[in-house]
Amino acid sequence: MIDVRLNYHRTFSVNKKGTDFFVGDIHGHYDLLIQTLKSIGFDNEKGDRLFSVGDIINRGPDSDKCIELLIQSWFFAVLGNHEDLLLSIINNPDPEIINTLRKIGGEWVGELLHADPTRLNLLISIIYARMFLAFTVKTPAGNIGVIHANAPSNWKSITQRELSEDEQSNCLWNAERYFNKATLPVNHIDAVVSGHINCNDIESHGNHVWIDTLKNSKKLTILSAEQVFEVVNNG
Repeated sequence: MIDVRLNYHRTFSVNKKGTDFFVGDIHGHYDLLIQTLKSIGFDNEKGDRLFSVGDIINRGPDSDKCIELLIQSWFFAVLGNHEDLLLSIINNPDPEIINTLRKIGGEWVGELLHADPTRLNLLISIIYARMFLAFTVKTPAGNIGVIHANAPSNWKSITQRELSEDEQSNCLWNAERYFNKATLPVNHIDAVVSGHINCNDIESHGNHVWIDTLKNSKKLTILSAEQVFEVVNNG
């Protein structure tokens, strides 16, 4: 369902002020996110940045607050399949899509569409403007790719915008590399961080790290860039 006009890829330079962190699927759990950030000493005023693997909405009580995080200078998120589905109602508010969103924890969408459609449109516009298909985050230890689900075998196909629409959708909805336990690395990137798959704990296959632990463990996984490479090197 991905819109071909979607922001495609963004590269972030090395963070020379603070620490870069990567968080699994938040799914509307704003308060839990803030509590977890406090527990690890995250400090955006000192230059810390947080990169989300997507699916910041639905299931939890505060999808709107999670969307508004995208306006903050320290928070960045790639698109997840939940946001992809929400974006599909921009030009076609199909009742079937609203019903599908409701079934996957997006009851708030129907409620807001009825109560305050202008605010819903604003929140959707923030997602549309601020979320990307993928990020490349440069760190002193190497480059980290961020993508919601499946990664192509060659990261250059993202950075050079060579993915077909179907391949882009696979990045949001498919997890072939996870289920195949692909040990061959994603080429031309040092590590990749993804969510999408409900894991009991952090998992890694090759240089691909999966950190969506919220549903199974009731805890958000947040890793520093250094910790991402520790997982890859010890995997």
